[in-house]
Amino acid sequence: MGRAMTGSPTDAVRQTIIFLRLATVQVRQMAGSSEPGTAQQLRHMAAQCEAEANELSEHFKIGTLQSN
Repeated sequence: MGRAMTGSPTDAVRQTIIFLRLATVQVRQMAGSSEPGTAQQLRHMAAQCEAEANELSEHFKIGTLQSN
């Protein structure tokens, strides 16, 4: 059973952005030690996570740390 989120909707969006940024970093790390075809797919997935985080951040005017 999932945990209920507490706090404001802004907090929930901020947590989602942070999750996406962390996922971006982890997926890029996984790509570094993967076979070329898999690495390409993982880099694409990381780029999608980063794009979603950026879009949410811009749409809701929420600043968070950028992933590298």
